[in-house]
Amino acid sequence: MSYSFKPSDPSVTHGFRRIALDQIDSALASARDEEGDLHARIHDIRKRCKKLRGLLRLVRPAFADYKAENRAVRDAARHLSRFRDRTSMLETLDKLAEREGTAPDDATVKELRSRLRARRTRASKGPELDEAMQATISDLSACRERAAEWTLTEQGFDALEGGLKKTHDRARKAMKAARKARTPKAMHEWRKRVKYHGYHVRLLKKSFPELTEPNAQAVSDLGDLLGDYHDLAEFHRVLGDETLPSDPRETLSGPAEQVMRQNEDAAFALGRLLLAEKPAPFVHRWGLWWRRRGVAGG
Repeated sequence: MSYSFKPSDPSVTHGFRRIALDQIDSALASARDEEGDLHARIHDIRKRCKKLRGLLRLVRPAFADYKAENRAVRDAARHLSRFRDRTSMLETLDKLAEREGTAPDDATVKELRSRLRARRTRASKGPELDEAMQATISDLSACRERAAEWTLTEQGFDALEGGLKKTHDRARKAMKAARKARTPKAMHEWRKRVKYHGYHVRLLKKSFPELTEPNAQAVSDLGDLLGDYHDLAEFHRVLGDETLPSDPRETLSGPAEQVMRQNEDAAFALGRLLLAEKPAPFVHRWGLWWRRRGVAGG
């Protein structure tokens, strides 16, 4: 099902529950799919939880149980976070090697990949992962029971504009802070704010697809730049581990830092365009589109 409110939704509350249940059910399906690729399952579960938290943030001012439910979903995903992080290191290594024109079987890359894969394998075996997966299933199952009865204190765009405005404002402020600090920590904070803003754009894009789609694509592109920056920053940090082979650490450290700087510059260039508009007029414009299209009861 679509991660978006629809004109066919009879109310915002209906759409809110529909989208929430779809994300929870998809996460639970991945968690229970013991025949599927483990690391793809973990990635999907965490992605669904992030999308669910994005939905909760959109209706936050009109959802009395926001704090408790946001915390519950965050904790459900957190059980699996360290298992996903080890996969992202391998993916970043392959991307960086490809960019540098290094063959996958190059001795330098092959040795480091082997060590990183061994770390991931050790973390993925034994009772810890099984316990983490069961804890995630338990948390999400309990959340699903509650989600079927979730209610909002407002309807129509009134239920959404406060959350939309807040995430847009936070993304702008985080960009300014990141531009000033130029540190992985500040860039990661901006990335999180852009991700939530991106979820909100996706949730509302059917209010006027012809006009919202370019914005949605730009937010997605910015999120990709910041996501790659974050992965490279973590990879660069891991390369500082002296227990890893010295040759790949020395060979890949410089290129990783160079690509980080390139992504950083590209992200700020796109961010200045995407987040130039102040929150109030941005929300007003999207509200007009929503009401004209009559999405979720208008």
